[in-house]
Amino acid sequence: MRRRDAAPRAGEHGGGVLTSTLARRLLVLFAVVGLGAIVVVIARAPATSTATGVVVAVDSVSLTKVTAFTIREADGGTRRFAVGSLENGVEFPPGHLVEHIASGVPVVVTYRDVDGVATAIRLADAVAGPSPTVSPGAT
Repeated sequence: MRRRDAAPRAGEHGGGVLTSTLARRLLVLFAVVGLGAIVVVIARAPATSTATGVVVAVDSVSLTKVTAFTIREADGGTRRFAVGSLENGVEFPPGHLVEHIASGVPVVVTYRDVDGVATAIRLADAVAGPSPTVSPGAT
């Protein structure tokens, strides 16, 4: 055994500031902090959900300004949504919901909770069968 104040021998390190053990500990610390930051960012991102159903009511102040609507889901329950800033408002204008009341074609609502209110952020026709982008007779 060597004394604490003895000079290092060949193959031994001289007690430098950054030993391999310290380097590993720092690496683990940085990894844990980085992983924690990623978890916080993911946890704070607003979660989205989807619901599908037949539109049974639309609340609007004009033909183009829909404030809320209600769907009836397959289990018979109803769900009300506020209309937020729609990601696809050009492809599916909120006023189109009124046509869904008459046609009975279900809609898919992507929504998120905004201050305790289910708020629609995307609307789409619930189309059964082939994708609407596939033309008949295409192979």
